[in-house]
Amino acid sequence: MTDPDWRAELDDLLELDEGATRQARARRGRRFEGVLRGLLEDERLAPRTSYRPRGEEIDGSFVLNGRTMLVEAKWTGEPVPASTLYQFRGKLDGKLVGTIGVFISMGGYSQDAADALIAGKTLNILLVIREEIEAVHRGDLYFADMIEAKLRGATEQGTPFFPVLARPMRAPAVEPLRLIVVEGDSDMYLLSSLLRGAREKFNDVQFLIAFGRQNLPKVAEAFSANSNYDITDVLIVADSNGNEVQARDEILAASDGSLGRDSIVIMHPNLETLLGLDRRWMLDMLTEEGGIDNLDDDRLWRRAENTPDLQRLLRKLGATRGSGGRY
Repeated sequence: MTDPDWRAELDDLLELDEGATRQARARRGRRFEGVLRGLLEDERLAPRTSYRPRGEEIDGSFVLNGRTMLVEAKWTGEPVPASTLYQFRGKLDGKLVGTIGVFISMGGYSQDAADALIAGKTLNILLVIREEIEAVHRGDLYFADMIEAKLRGATEQGTPFFPVLARPMRAPAVEPLRLIVVEGDSDMYLLSSLLRGAREKFNDVQFLIAFGRQNLPKVAEAFSANSNYDITDVLIVADSNGNEVQARDEILAASDGSLGRDSIVIMHPNLETLLGLDRRWMLDMLTEEGGIDNLDDDRLWRRAENTPDLQRLLRKLGATRGSGGRY
């Protein structure tokens, strides 16, 4: 029977403060399993939750177009590391050949999570993030459609994480769109903060997160291939982590050849350092109420004005500072 209250239950869980007790956070994780069951029942995907084959613990499974998929769900304050994804992949071993796992993390993933899966011999895990579950919760997106889009991205471009956003993949009419693909959440928030007060027109920009350097071109290629938007420009923004040449070469090697070197902007050593910010502070701040709105746009702009790499990036994006000069 369909649970009509899963949306109300998810509303309650979303309101839980990140500073809540460990017990409250643990209860949230258990309650989230019930939310997922209600969501999957709502879409008639025949869910089965919390079963233990041969001593393993599987959070659940569902059936999509005749294919059974296994589910792992986490709601933690920290991004899920690659090691946790490896553990889930271990649970898929020994199952029927071709079994697909769907990992749902409401706390996001580490910046190398997708690359860790790409480096494996077999790609059999699809990654889902909080923003996608919230889009299903709002009614902007069907869970089944989201998984089908991720399956296509994984099959055609080899990406374990293809972000399926509230912006329709199939636009009602062809619209121009500038695509900016970044490695992690903090990169997206920082660039969004710099841009939101710096361009008269901001709705022609779409940010995508890749959770890994090698996954950057795969995400761009999957979105370009599966949308009706007129992609006017693709910009890949990556951290150098100490070696700019190697970073650029890795991205080009992971591409299908559609990207040119001019489409890749390398931040040396990374965007946070260029802006004088600590990555740990960024992650902590963005989990607080308000998220991106907690950023001080004026402070970021003052630092960007003194950073040649950022000036070049902002010029590419056509950023202006209100009535001030253009980069």
